[in-house]
Amino acid sequence: MKRVPEYLLVLYTLTGTISIAVSQAVMGLGAVTAVVDRGRRTRIAWPVTRLEGPLMAWTAAALLATLFASNPLASAIKLKKTLLLAMVFWAPAVIRNRWGLGRLFMGLLFSAGVTSLYGVLTFFLQGGGELGTRIRGFHGFYLTNSGLLLLCTFPAALFATCPAIRPSHRWGAAITVGSILAVQILGLLPGAWLGTIVGFLALAVRRRNPAIAVTTVGLLLAVSLVPGVFRETAVSMLDPSSPTNAERIRVVRNGLTLFAEDPLTGWGLHDLADDYARVKSAGDPIQGHMVAVPVQVAASMGLPGIAALAWILVALFRELSAARRRVRDDAFLLAVVDGAEAGLVAFLATGLVEWNLGDSEILALLFFLQGTAIAAGAVAAWDAKPEPRPGV
Repeated sequence: MKRVPEYLLVLYTLTGTISIAVSQAVMGLGAVTAVVDRGRRTRIAWPVTRLEGPLMAWTAAALLATLFASNPLASAIKLKKTLLLAMVFWAPAVIRNRWGLGRLFMGLLFSAGVTSLYGVLTFFLQGGGELGTRIRGFHGFYLTNSGLLLLCTFPAALFATCPAIRPSHRWGAAITVGSILAVQILGLLPGAWLGTIVGFLALAVRRRNPAIAVTTVGLLLAVSLVPGVFRETAVSMLDPSSPTNAERIRVVRNGLTLFAEDPLTGWGLHDLADDYARVKSAGDPIQGHMVAVPVQVAASMGLPGIAALAWILVALFRELSAARRRVRDDAFLLAVVDGAEAGLVAFLATGLVEWNLGDSEILALLFFLQGTAIAAGAVAAWDAKPEPRPGV
């Protein structure tokens, strides 16, 4: 019973990229266990971080937006997503050593690798990108699949080159990152391409390794030279006048119009198609989301939402910085922290062209990974002290 929360977290890593239903059930069971037991029979030591205040502010902003929403009932249904941000506390609450931390990533990268290989196989069996085939993974929605794998890219890449990890595990991580990159390239999603590029460039800066930047840019140029859908995807990402980007600009302008009409509380957390239809130009398609995270948050939650989101991001980067100071030159723990940071940067970059903050599965995995970075810092601190660890 004592290790149930930790075992549930391992089960989450094994199912997070494979099955939405199972992973959500595991998260729910973990939450119920934590609330009901409260550490009496289970080994849970809730961490104190810089995130409690920002997360409470985000919840308050969401409640305020719902109270004054154009459709309060539909907005209230979306409030459940605020609970997913608590995933950031799960790993630091139950992980006590580097073996426990490593086991989480073994499960996560195994499931990501299996999902990626399955996606590539089905992609070719269905005719490939020239026929408009999407790589959907096991659970179906291609944008969710791409967003989940994006977050797994950077820990896999760092573990594949980490000297502190045994060779067989490095090979496994290398196969996973290769499979993920194949999915992202063949998936032909500009947001995934943008996130992958920015994430690796952030890693190049963090690791002071120009080779990462050169390889990333070189791969982009090579893919862009391939005729057909690959070149078209690159153009749609880089050319401001492309039809895709022109449509994004129109949606952003309409989203800012909605924000200007109600900047204090926004229009609610629900699909804003009805409100959008009122401000769009005649002939433009109706959109329920504003394609970019900052614009969507502004339109749906107003200034309180923007302020709360900014506070959360500042707190996350401060936690990552504190964890990095604690792990110092420990290669494995540093890979955990840097991988989480690169994933966060990639998520934010993708969020400039996609509403990925609204995807429950991606949101849960993002905050889980930030939690592993906090746990890595705690493990390093405990390794440096002779005192007993909490809950041991």
